[in-house]
Amino acid sequence: MTSHTMKEKTNTAARLVKNSAWLFFSEILSKLTALGTQIIAARYLGDEGFGVFGFAFIATGIVLDFIDNGLKVFLTRAISREPELMGDYLRNIFALKWILTFFSVLVFSAGLILIPLDSETLKVVSIVGIALVINGYAEMYLGVFRAFEKMLLVSKLMVFQRALFFVLGLLVLLTGSHVMEFSEAFLLTSIICFFVTRKQMSKPAQGLRRKFDWVLIWKILKDSMPICGVVFFSYIYFCIDSVLLFLMVGKAGTGWYFAAFKIIESLALLLASVRGALFPILSRICSHDGGRFERLWKEAARYLLIVGLPISAGTAVLSPQLIDILYGADYEITGLVLQVMAIPFFLLVINEFIAYLLLSADKTSKVLKIVRTGALINIVLNILIIPQWGLIGAAISAGLTELLLFVLFFRAINKYYEETSFLSLVWRPALAAVGMAWVIVQMSWAIIPSVLLGISVYFLILILLQTFNEYDFLVLRCVFNRTSDENLVAKLPEVSLPLSIVIVSYKSLQHITECLNSIQANLGQSEYEIIVVDNASGDGTVESLRQSFPKVHLIANDQNLGFSKANNQAIKISRGEYILLLNNDTEVLHGSLENMMNIMAKSPQIGLLGCRLLNPDQSLQESFGDKAGFVQEFFRKFLWNKIYKSNSKFKFLLNWTHSEEKEVGWVRGACMLFQRNAIADVGLMDENYFMYFEDMDIGLSLRKRGWEVRFTPEASIIHHQGVSQSKAPHLKAMAYRKSQLYYYKKNYGQVGLRGLKAYLFLKFLSNAVVSFVYRRNESEEVVRFRREERELIRTYQ
Repeated sequence: MTSHTMKEKTNTAARLVKNSAWLFFSEILSKLTALGTQIIAARYLGDEGFGVFGFAFIATGIVLDFIDNGLKVFLTRAISREPELMGDYLRNIFALKWILTFFSVLVFSAGLILIPLDSETLKVVSIVGIALVINGYAEMYLGVFRAFEKMLLVSKLMVFQRALFFVLGLLVLLTGSHVMEFSEAFLLTSIICFFVTRKQMSKPAQGLRRKFDWVLIWKILKDSMPICGVVFFSYIYFCIDSVLLFLMVGKAGTGWYFAAFKIIESLALLLASVRGALFPILSRICSHDGGRFERLWKEAARYLLIVGLPISAGTAVLSPQLIDILYGADYEITGLVLQVMAIPFFLLVINEFIAYLLLSADKTSKVLKIVRTGALINIVLNILIIPQWGLIGAAISAGLTELLLFVLFFRAINKYYEETSFLSLVWRPALAAVGMAWVIVQMSWAIIPSVLLGISVYFLILILLQTFNEYDFLVLRCVFNRTSDENLVAKLPEVSLPLSIVIVSYKSLQHITECLNSIQANLGQSEYEIIVVDNASGDGTVESLRQSFPKVHLIANDQNLGFSKANNQAIKISRGEYILLLNNDTEVLHGSLENMMNIMAKSPQIGLLGCRLLNPDQSLQESFGDKAGFVQEFFRKFLWNKIYKSNSKFKFLLNWTHSEEKEVGWVRGACMLFQRNAIADVGLMDENYFMYFEDMDIGLSLRKRGWEVRFTPEASIIHHQGVSQSKAPHLKAMAYRKSQLYYYKKNYGQVGLRGLKAYLFLKFLSNAVVSFVYRRNESEEVVRFRREERELIRTYQ
């Protein structure tokens, strides 16, 4: 894995975040506008008029929309992979669309003849059908924009279309017109938006005058038909209930149901913005880097669950209030329908995302089988349940279909990629969503205070459950353009050895001698180099090492440069494919280094590997960590460390957590084995850390760049723990605090720094209370140190 590849990963991550952000915010605006249009229409048109418009929209969409959406998905995928063929693809897709639309209109017209519809409904269906055909051509252009990741342009066009229909529709309704005139406003909006969108594609539009390539058209037809089939069956299982209700229950029932459906659809399309931004990127990734594809799927699924579950729970408990405010008393039954629809909403979001994920990986046939099964099951359930339970039955059928689809989709994603535990992704947000819903029900406030209360409770529970990690905060900062790639890729000498071992020494002659002896005893005649950097020990270390270990490359500094800067001195002249940073108070055990290098060789995505750290009596030390937030600081410092030191029974828990290889947040700096390209990719160690927190920081930096940080129990190192600093505990504590403050400022910004300061203030306050209660007397030296520490925290910027 090269530095160029890793830099491409970072750029992709940044594009993903910004593309998702543009789409998300535009979807919020455009979908809220569209939902507002539907709400106004429902109030002015009445339940029957709104039912007619809903039926027309769904019925025509089933026949016409699947072609447009299928071709658009194919176009986005094809152009994102072969952008130089954009003109050819667009020109010939238009030709194919003309042909397919003609036959679809014939089929649709035949259906209208067979289904007995009144004159008004027939006219509305025809008008909406023409509008959707025109929309389909505009969607082709939007597919091109998405392929080139022009999400800002897509966002503007989407908002413009929704806003224009809102204005025209509102004007029509205010004049006292009915559903047919409202449909004509939708048609006029489609015509205007088509020409506005087409104007953005001047060059491809000129290319439409060239001759058609019938070979390419046949290829497009053959390749896109499975995608069209996916869209067709997806549309059926998602929307067919409204059509069946119109035929089996009537106009008013369809209007009540369609009112709830539009809310769920709007919420789903908001979250689909993430999917839309992911799709062109994932289409390229799948053919180059399968491992990265899997990581993106897991992270995106986690985010969708964190957002989707509270929406499900909150909408379910607030549905009656929401419907009463939005639609009025005439739509009372819609509140119960929305409650039933909202419960499986998070499954709908995950199902749609997995479907698009599999499509981007060319698993179209599998997706087609799943959605075809879902469509068939949904039709059967609706036919059986609607006559008995009416609208509620249709909502239950939709929920059962989503559950079945989730089982099928999740089995498929686990089959094709690394198996993922759904429970590990869902339990924290699910527990937080249940807690949020319980609080909302108990308080019974008005809807806006209830929403604000629910959001606060939900995120509070998530924080307490340690749901978020450093990467989540970095992603959030990237959304608002608050981070930049500060580190430049370091240029290192050419590789000529398998391993370079770097040791920083400071006033520990006995231990570094034992360390070097253990390395030589275990590696024997293997090819490696040892670079020792002495930070002005002044105790004869330099002279002794030169005499006893003449093959060791020794760098003697005239002052103490700190751990990170001294390590960088050695790394810059190292020649090993792997670089091992080793503390001077460690001893290498038999086979450990060989095992670590073998693991790295088998998994080139690992940027940093740590091992088990042992005390001299062979008991286990904490060798890695997952996070470095406030909650983790409390548990590690106040609870875990104190309990562990005072109760030997907890050693069992420590051994259990260190019993298997795993991906972690960071590994202890006493023994860190790096891929050469990885540490170069993050610009080496951050020299602002004199000592402490550099291991957490380098782990986070690597993970930001897409490298894995792993721990293995297959290697062990004896670590004598801090012999270099044991003679100056107050200096050690002050260095720790400076590094901690810098770590939070660097990685979490001023918000994180202020949060840390608040936490430390509460910590000092609690210590003062305890000292006062138990009348503990501290020496003048300790009191002076406490004062200096508080002043450092207060003034640090």
